[in-house]
Amino acid sequence: MIKGKPMAEKFYRSVIRHRKIVLALYMIAILLCLWLRTKVGVNSDLAAYLPEDSRSTVSLHVMKEEFTEKIPNARLMVRDISLREARQLKKRLEEIDGVLAVMWVTDSNYFNVPLEFMSESSLKRYYRDGNALYTLTLDTEKGSELLEEIRSQTDHKTVMAGEFVQNKFLVDSARREVIIIVVLAVLFAIFLLILTLDSYAEPFLLILCLVGAVILNAGTNIVMGTVSTMTNIAASVLQMAVSVDYFIFILHRYREFREEYEDPEEAMVQALRKSRSSVLASSVTTVIGFMALTFMKYRIGFDLGIVLSKGVLLSLLAAFTLLPCTVMQFRRLIDRTSHRPLIRSASGVAGAMMKVRIPAAILFVALVFPSIWLHTKNSYYYGSSHSFRENSIILTEEAEIEEVFGLSNSMVLMVPAGRKAAESMLIRELEKMENMSYVTSLTGIAGSRIPTEIIPKGISRQLLSDNYSRIVLTMTLPAEDPTAFDAVNEIKRIAAVHYGDDFLLAGSTVSTEDLRTVITGDTIKVNLIGALAVFMVLVLTFRGLVIPLLLTMTIEGCIWISMAIPYLTGQTMFYIGYLIISSILLGSTVDYAILVSNRFLEEYRACGDRKEAIRKTISVSAVSIMISGLVLTFSGVLLHMICSNGIMAQMGLLLARGTFIAMTAVLFALPQMLLALAGRGKVKG
Repeated sequence: MIKGKPMAEKFYRSVIRHRKIVLALYMIAILLCLWLRTKVGVNSDLAAYLPEDSRSTVSLHVMKEEFTEKIPNARLMVRDISLREARQLKKRLEEIDGVLAVMWVTDSNYFNVPLEFMSESSLKRYYRDGNALYTLTLDTEKGSELLEEIRSQTDHKTVMAGEFVQNKFLVDSARREVIIIVVLAVLFAIFLLILTLDSYAEPFLLILCLVGAVILNAGTNIVMGTVSTMTNIAASVLQMAVSVDYFIFILHRYREFREEYEDPEEAMVQALRKSRSSVLASSVTTVIGFMALTFMKYRIGFDLGIVLSKGVLLSLLAAFTLLPCTVMQFRRLIDRTSHRPLIRSASGVAGAMMKVRIPAAILFVALVFPSIWLHTKNSYYYGSSHSFRENSIILTEEAEIEEVFGLSNSMVLMVPAGRKAAESMLIRELEKMENMSYVTSLTGIAGSRIPTEIIPKGISRQLLSDNYSRIVLTMTLPAEDPTAFDAVNEIKRIAAVHYGDDFLLAGSTVSTEDLRTVITGDTIKVNLIGALAVFMVLVLTFRGLVIPLLLTMTIEGCIWISMAIPYLTGQTMFYIGYLIISSILLGSTVDYAILVSNRFLEEYRACGDRKEAIRKTISVSAVSIMISGLVLTFSGVLLHMICSNGIMAQMGLLLARGTFIAMTAVLFALPQMLLALAGRGKVKG
């Protein structure tokens, strides 16, 4: 075990002695971070986190360099509008600040035929059954107020869809939802703490310190510039939920030493000294679990891993500095509001555990082995096309557009400029593809024999650069669907026939295909790195191999059981959520196993009776484990129930279920395993 050092004790005494200065510094830092957190950008585009060398990312970079016109990112459908009104609305839309381009039928009317005389086949792409459909290119730096201004340009009913609309919806809803989730999680934590702590003031002071650490983490995200929507929603909730036990454990130790030491400051110093080993081991394993995410090739893992790891370290710092200073500063208030805790110990849980420990351990092992196989059989979504709830306004409006104009899945194919004959043959083959609606290119508009110099510049600059010819493909396929992925592969095959490898393809489905390849490749690497790193920390902590192996396999077993349930219930999972939650569960719930094992060794060495030692361990430790586990479980439930983002909602469900399984296994199955090891002489009393 890691022993306390005089240097650490001197540090604790110095912090407590200068507590007013420490509290003042924390107050300044927290106020500064409250302001800084408003300056941190939020990115909801999953494709933006693909590796820089992925084909779709390279294609997007080249397109931005070669073509001044940006890619359209929104669609606007206006109900029951005449052609004349629709033409006037287009002009008004183009005048709005933030609307970079508006594409409608007039833009493809190359010969200026009066709209009233155009054939239905020419109009149906943009105007059908009295409904006008505009394709918009909007400035991504603008907020959702741009959408409101667009809708305000007409009295007719408007329906909007597209990447810009989805991203702004996710960002705006996330900002509202994260506040609601954090507030409810805080209230739940306070309720549990009031039941188990000795003073009515202590829960509020504890949560105040923890929330301070959360604010520090959110504000220091400014160094990253932008964080993902996942990180923005999950970081605050997870930081609070996984680190609340550090604060609880120190407070419980402080209460124990108050009975031994008359001086409260000395009691706090001894509590910090005695807590250091367990809390440090717990925090290090949690950080390692989160840092494993940074090894993902898919860079959202780096984003989330860094923020969560930073949050745990800031919580750890606050637990050993801000909490003791706050408790010492307000100890008179704590004493005045003292009460008999409604739940002082978990002797009832310990009694139940002693009765069911053997069948609980057998059941746990029996569930683990089939789960190892079952969790590999899950089906997955890889992109964000299914990330909205069924009753979401986003899906409702998108369905309205599709009902009138059909499915629309756009991709952009870029081929070397100047090879008109090859491009003409390519276009003819693409047009014959099943589910292909439109193929738009300069060669298709003008023909292969007309000089491009006579084409209007407004048209040519969108489809031709110095190096590339841009071909816009529109298909009637969902963005994430096996048939869409097959279509992408077919487009690549056709392009390769005429251009070899000298072509680039971009689009939502293309990015999702790359995403699927990248994150499935991350699975073994991230899980293996996380498990091995946690195991090595446990080896250093327990100075042996047996207990670290037992704890690692217990928590991994809980994760396998949790991840096997979606297969049994027929639920399709988001792969990115599965991968992230696996690492989060490993890092956060192994703390419970460490706490039980550490306390068991301490009690076993003190009394020499393994059964009595495990009974005392559960009596003392179960309260801390249950508070932390229930807060983390409740936070997951809140994420699942409140989040508009379907990926985050599912991650919340996985988090809640995995945490509850881990908490139950640690309290009821792990004790029997520790008893078995002690009985075989693997653990020394």
